[in-house]
Amino acid sequence: MLTLSFGLENEQHFNPAQIGQQLNLSRERIRQMMHGSCITKTKNYILEVSPQ
Repeated sequence: MLTLSFGLENEQHFNPAQIGQQLNLSRERIRQMMHGSCITKTKNYILEVSPQ
C-alpha cells in the first residue's frame, strides 16, 4: 500500500480509493491500514536512528 501510495516502484501515485480498487478493499480500510503502518514504521525508524 505504501509503495502504491507514494509511487516507490514506478513513480505512479495512487489515492486510497484507487488502491482499494486494486486490492479489493474499501478506501476507508486502506486509510486505516496505512495510518497504522506509517505510525509503526516511523516509530521503529526513530528508535533505530536516535542516539540512546
